[in-house]
Amino acid sequence: MKRHFLVCLSIMTMALVSGCSMQSADGLYADGKEAYEAITTKVHRDSVAIKAGKMSLQKFVQQYPADTRVDSALFMFAYCQGALGNRRGAAKTFIAVSRKYQNSPLAAKSLILAGGLQEEFRNHQQARETYVRLVELFP
Repeated sequence: MKRHFLVCLSIMTMALVSGCSMQSADGLYADGKEAYEAITTKVHRDSVAIKAGKMSLQKFVQQYPADTRVDSALFMFAYCQGALGNRRGAAKTFIAVSRKYQNSPLAAKSLILAGGLQEEFRNHQQARETYVRLVELFP
């Protein structure tokens, strides 16, 4: 009986500890938003903070896919990617935002930013296609 009690207690403790280690949607989103704001508003960019924010945004999108802020989280994630040097990844993420969340206020801005990055890579055909899509979706 004592062994059964100890086994149940240890299982409950592990469940409680693992549940507590999962950060809330609001916490993950706030961490990511802080990194995004550091990129867009501050001259000095702390790459460690941006990496942490990027990871928080990635977790947010994976753990809370039905949250109404996923489009915004992906948009900020793309900014973090670009700030950390993964500009091709940022372009792909911006395109994903525009495709998956066409009704989002960030869809048009995502296409503009993706097209700019594609031009930067000298991928003019892809940039042209992105801008054509922008004009078609948002006349």
